[in-house]
Amino acid sequence: PPLEVLTALKNTGYYTMMVVVILLTLALLFALWMRADRKINEVSQVLIFTPHLIASISCAFIWDGIDKLD
Repeated sequence: PPLEVLTALKNTGYYTMMVVVILLTLALLFALWMRADRKINEVSQVLIFTPHLIASISCAFIWDGIDKLD
C-alpha cells in the first residue's frame, strides 16, 4: 500500500485510541460525581434521562396510532 494509506491508518488508530481513553475517563469521572447525594445530581439526572423518556413515550404513541389504522 502507498505510504499515504499507512499514514492515514496510523493516524486513525491513534485518534481512535485517544478518543476512547479520554471518553472512558470522563464517563467514569462523571459517573462517580453523579453517585454523590446532592441536589444538583438529582436535577442533572432528570435533565439527562428526560429525552430518553420522551423518545420512548413518543414511539409508543406513534405505534399506537399506526396500530389503530387497521
